[in-house]
Amino acid sequence: MFNILSFLDKDKSPVDPLANRKAAERWLELLPRADTFASHEHILNALVDLRNKNTHYDTDKLDAVMALDEYARPLLATLREQYLRNTRMSTTMETKLWQSIYAFYTEISLVYYSYITISSATPSKTQLDSRLPQITLRVLYDLGNMFKWRFFHYNQADEKLWRMLHKLYRIAETQGFANRMTPLYGETTSRCTDQYVRALLLTQLHPSALPAKQIEMADSWLLKWVRLVQLEKSPTIERHHFCVDLGKPTGASAVTDQHYPDTCLCWDASTLLGQLRRTREELLSRKNPSKPETDMHLPDYLKMLDYVELQWDPANLGKLRKSPRVPTKKILLVIHGFNAICSAIKDSEKDTAHILEYDADIHYAEMVDIQLYGFVTEATRTRQHQSMVKPSKTAISYESWGMEDESNEGYYAHPPSDNNDWLRLSRLVAVKEDNEKHWKIATVRRLFRAPGTGTHVGMEVLGKDPILLMIYTINPSITIAETEHSVNAELPIMALMTSAIENSKFTLIIDSAAYTGNKRFKVTMDQTQNILQLGHVLEKGDAWLHIQASITH
Repeated sequence: MFNILSFLDKDKSPVDPLANRKAAERWLELLPRADTFASHEHILNALVDLRNKNTHYDTDKLDAVMALDEYARPLLATLREQYLRNTRMSTTMETKLWQSIYAFYTEISLVYYSYITISSATPSKTQLDSRLPQITLRVLYDLGNMFKWRFFHYNQADEKLWRMLHKLYRIAETQGFANRMTPLYGETTSRCTDQYVRALLLTQLHPSALPAKQIEMADSWLLKWVRLVQLEKSPTIERHHFCVDLGKPTGASAVTDQHYPDTCLCWDASTLLGQLRRTREELLSRKNPSKPETDMHLPDYLKMLDYVELQWDPANLGKLRKSPRVPTKKILLVIHGFNAICSAIKDSEKDTAHILEYDADIHYAEMVDIQLYGFVTEATRTRQHQSMVKPSKTAISYESWGMEDESNEGYYAHPPSDNNDWLRLSRLVAVKEDNEKHWKIATVRRLFRAPGTGTHVGMEVLGKDPILLMIYTINPSITIAETEHSVNAELPIMALMTSAIENSKFTLIIDSAAYTGNKRFKVTMDQTQNILQLGHVLEKGDAWLHIQASITH
């Protein structure tokens, strides 16, 4: 792990590291190699200083910039790996790491872009022209990285990034090196066309529905398969699937039966889709499928392949929704946090008398008696039955969101711009309209933040009539002397019942932190103690599990 205290170190070297390549290499030797983050920050600060000084952009400084850039790439790879692996890091740490990585992509791209602009305006500078293909390729590559890292924070690409991306591709095409194989970093080569198409296809994944690891995986596929996409002009609905207008600050869209301007480029996605299907078939055909080169399990890997195919297949456009959306203007109340959700469900349940009593199998007073005497006294039992009441309703904190549309499966809403840092994909929430009495259980399926319009959230309802269950782990029990039944002296675990019981089977949601792998629990239903058997996990959400369950008497 990196030393976060080094982030505060603002000491500057008295030597200009960007005077020329030799000066840069000497300066790089002085960086703290044992502290990846500190080294990365020193390089980033040097790039920021270069832009702030508005210095003359000569070839010596360009050589120095390229040296810093090449040195920084392994550091970036290490920081990126830390970011993707440590999904439970604190919000402060995650934000600093994200900002540092994104800032580097921004600064190095802007420095290179300044040289590209100078070269395009004054073609007579032959020394700069010889470097133009490589630095253009690097900027296109890092623009794709900037798109991707914005997606990690649920942000969309803004118009400035789109304009820069389209302009750089036009420069590469006009100068005649768009399809030339050019060194990128180390032994890696690529083409400007490849990096341009990669950025376009990344945005077509609808990454607002994907966590960072899955976006990174899709990008790794694109880097290998992007040459399967060939850009052409004159879009036609019979031959092409998608097109992009280089004159507009937007991404690609599906080809329709209309006239397109000369600024449009288009492509056929069939070859790329064929590669996706072959990859899936190869994995499934193996007798002993090995784990893919990723942290993701094989079933999740295959599921991701299916998702990507759905997004890149034009035949699925407009057909991915389960039911049509209905535009509406309502207020949607939202609660987050598993304990808060359980409290809200408890206070608003329609009818739970046939499911359970809220008093636990064993109360704290009984636990004290057992500790003192080895059994529950008659006085304690009598006192509890006389005073037994349901818990009083407690004030639950909720947020008010503006609903934009709804469907049979969920809602599309606009939360307030402040205090929504808790929002994540697969985050569990309780929702209801402001005029409804009972809460529903839902999860965040789509999340993106668009410039000018704020945050947008798509939610799928998992349970329309949820019920709170108090379940107990089956462990060695303590026998109460004055009765002939056994009780569990542990505190109960809260679970949310999300479906009705059919043939003794139903589904429930449990806090993943409270679930330790036990499969059998006790639960009281109809005044009778039953055995709750957990089956397979339907979904692993953000700190919660949706599980198939069954009961036996």
